[in-house]
Amino acid sequence: MERVANKLIDSTCEYFDDVISQTMRDVKARVADVDHIESADVVASCLMHMLSDNIWRLMNKTYIYEFHKYRESIGLKVDKDSTVAFDKYLKLFSKDEIAGWFEKYKVLHSMVEKSVINTCGFILRVLDDYLEDRDSFEEELGIPEAAKLVRFLPMGSDPHNKGAIVLKAEFDNGRAVIYKSRDFDADKMLQKIYREVIIFPETGGFAPVPDCINRGDHGWAKFIENSMIDEGDVGEAFYRLGLYAPIFSCFASTDIHDENIIFDGINPYFIDLETIMQPEGKASNEPLIYEMQKKLTHSIANTSVVPAKLMANTLNYLIGAINTPYPQDTEESFFGFKNVGTDAIDIAKEKAKVDRIANPLKVKTDKVIDPVDYMKDFLRGYRKGYKEILDHKDEIIELMKEFNGHLRTVLRPTAQYFMIIDACVFPENLYDEGSVKKVLGYMKPVVAMKGYDEAETVLHEEWDAMLEGDIPYFYIRGNEKNIEINDYKTKDIYPLSPVENAIENLKSLTEKDLLFDERMIVEGFSEIKIRNAKVNGKKYPSDSEIFGELWNSIRNCDVDKIYKFYEELAVKSMQQEEKSAGWFGGVYGDIPYSYNSISLVSLHDTGGIPVMMKDLIRYAEDIRKDKDGESSRDIKKYRKLYEEALRGMQINKKCFADTNYITETSIISGKSSLDMILGYDGNEEDRVKAIEECVRNSKDENVGDIYLGKAGLYLFLASNKDTDRDIMIKADRELKEALDKGDFMKFGLAHGELGLLWARYRVCRFLDDRDACVAIYKRVRELIGEYENIGNGWCNGNSGILMILAEMMTLEELQKEVKFLREFAKKTAKVKKGVMQDLSICHGISGMIQSLVYCYFIYGDPIYIDLADEYWNDVCDTVEKESYYIGEVNRDYLMGYFLGWSGLIDSVILLNICKKEKEDRLAKLWIPLNLSTLLYQQNIRQEGGY
Repeated sequence: MERVANKLIDSTCEYFDDVISQTMRDVKARVADVDHIESADVVASCLMHMLSDNIWRLMNKTYIYEFHKYRESIGLKVDKDSTVAFDKYLKLFSKDEIAGWFEKYKVLHSMVEKSVINTCGFILRVLDDYLEDRDSFEEELGIPEAAKLVRFLPMGSDPHNKGAIVLKAEFDNGRAVIYKSRDFDADKMLQKIYREVIIFPETGGFAPVPDCINRGDHGWAKFIENSMIDEGDVGEAFYRLGLYAPIFSCFASTDIHDENIIFDGINPYFIDLETIMQPEGKASNEPLIYEMQKKLTHSIANTSVVPAKLMANTLNYLIGAINTPYPQDTEESFFGFKNVGTDAIDIAKEKAKVDRIANPLKVKTDKVIDPVDYMKDFLRGYRKGYKEILDHKDEIIELMKEFNGHLRTVLRPTAQYFMIIDACVFPENLYDEGSVKKVLGYMKPVVAMKGYDEAETVLHEEWDAMLEGDIPYFYIRGNEKNIEINDYKTKDIYPLSPVENAIENLKSLTEKDLLFDERMIVEGFSEIKIRNAKVNGKKYPSDSEIFGELWNSIRNCDVDKIYKFYEELAVKSMQQEEKSAGWFGGVYGDIPYSYNSISLVSLHDTGGIPVMMKDLIRYAEDIRKDKDGESSRDIKKYRKLYEEALRGMQINKKCFADTNYITETSIISGKSSLDMILGYDGNEEDRVKAIEECVRNSKDENVGDIYLGKAGLYLFLASNKDTDRDIMIKADRELKEALDKGDFMKFGLAHGELGLLWARYRVCRFLDDRDACVAIYKRVRELIGEYENIGNGWCNGNSGILMILAEMMTLEELQKEVKFLREFAKKTAKVKKGVMQDLSICHGISGMIQSLVYCYFIYGDPIYIDLADEYWNDVCDTVEKESYYIGEVNRDYLMGYFLGWSGLIDSVILLNICKKEKEDRLAKLWIPLNLSTLLYQQNIRQEGGY
């Protein structure tokens, strides 16, 4: 396409010769007597580079369309084996053809004309700024007076605000500076913080921002070259990155990703700081959800220093300053040319896989540097940097009050703008304003403007920018609450300005916020581990200090430390009384985003935290009484957090479950799981009715499985003696049909035949169909024989089998089978040695502990509690040698119930309660994994003979 591009660009420039030639003359006149510019060609070549990029971007589709019009006019067919029409059209192409296009395509004429005029005006502004500022370069940027400018280069940035882009100015001594048509107020503020307020002796007072000249409407910054370091210095580089990263968390910064960090040796430089502060946006009216949203946006997770998932078309990759060192497959959509140089030339949208490498830190050897190996270095620096901010926050706040520079606020993805512009420049959309507005009409007002009178005005400003070939750019001043685009200013639309938002955060900052950031850093590094494992196949041992301390607390059953961990990571509403609490349980699996686990509130996730806390309180009361003879006052704080957690759960149910944000038909991961938990807390009748109603309203024709479907709801409802009998008759029919059909995802309890058998057993027991119960038990025994080599997980393994067997054998007709239960428990309650341990309920060791506890709870046979205790001790010993993960390989931060720490804690607490053998406690226990009512568990306990 080079021949086409050259002819198209040359012809268009010839058409606009008056404007371009006048600009060239102006350039020559300005540099005629200037010694520090090699020649006018330095500026002229930069101008032509920019013009070429813009002309080709806006006009190539019209060229293809008009070529085929010409081909048809001379009677030739589309033929990829012919070049006759292609060569003829190219040969006759001239500015006259361009004139004809512009006559026909009024919008194209306007777009290209404005782009050319804007580009010419921009290069003259840059030249004027350079000539005005050059005398300051030596003192401010280290560029000697004698150094000559030899090259101006576009840096590949998007055009904004009348064609402005980032330029690089290169000098004959090898030095370079960057030009930006915005202020450098943010850079200067950050320099001042780290040169006057927080000075780290180990870095010699280094400020992590390039030296710069700030002129208000533009500025210059020293160009920092990424330089390689020795392998032995990598830890120090990560430590220094950690030292300076907390400021961005405290300021609620965004977009501090790999493209905006450059390492010069071991020192990190942060560039492009236009998003260093953000206004407070619209948030939930619910106080707890508002606080959780705010917590996330004021944390390291929002900065992109640690990696986050980003969806690009159908592929998901990580974006972040700290990232996987390996290439990541991404997809890019673009309009590509086919059959180039032939009479069949065409343009079509294509998707291509691209290897994206995000690695701002490079070493002199070829060795791949894995950031996971340096997490502790980063955290060591981060803690120190954060604590320095805590110690100096009043001084930082005073500095911030002076700031009123321009900041960028990203209200719409840049990719969306490019997609719209791409559509606009198809010839059929370029005839007139009405044609192009059909395309622009697909854009709706930005979310930030929703509900404001100016929403349509701002939308039209976006259109105007795109019709000049620009990417719209929203600004906000540091101390203002309105946004600017082009020359338009809105009324106030934000509750807090960027500076107010950052100051409010700084004022309330405590070491709890540091702990929260550490928790998010662990999640970010886990994502790196998971991406790395796709290449190196590695299972990383847990290296998180905060979760390592939690593990030790669980191993020692130190209830005070466990309570403290959850208390410090709780996010609470700000009411003076009756606060509510919530937790970020962590993202897992194929969820296409990172960190924002606010809505993961079912029993499977953070909905299980209050369940665990209730048992924690029971156990804490027991050990206090053993020690002091009476329950200590300390228990009050446990109860307070538990009550806050329950209120938080009710809020989560209202905000997420009742609005169908999460699925209804799941007793584990849906709305009904919250009804089950809240029912256990004393409102069982109403909650059971809610689950009944869920079944009645379900439009699912299939019964599904225990984890996700009506089968799980039937399982639970069958444990309630007052459930509508008609529902149970229907359940029996549907479950039998599903079992007869035999279409199972897996063998086990959560997703397979075993779970449906469990549900039908309980339904048949409700209906007093004992023969069916016995037949179901026999089928379970057959399945056990068919699937011997399975793990110990609950969802698809031995601990799930154990729980089902224990429940079934309480039936009078099956009580003689209890010996098999005992033997099965002995056989399966064994720790797999020499491997990393999964601590979770769903796939790991916690499910086995809780199932053994359930067996003891039902039958009172001490062998089960002995097996559970021995099993737990073996797990602890194996973890010391082999390490652990929780829920999923290479994750150690999940705090939910089925895949996280809360399930492990509850299982261990239940074990310790049972070891104390206090009947008043045991009678009130509820075993969550049995997915039944408290009364049902108490009744079958009596039938089991305890």
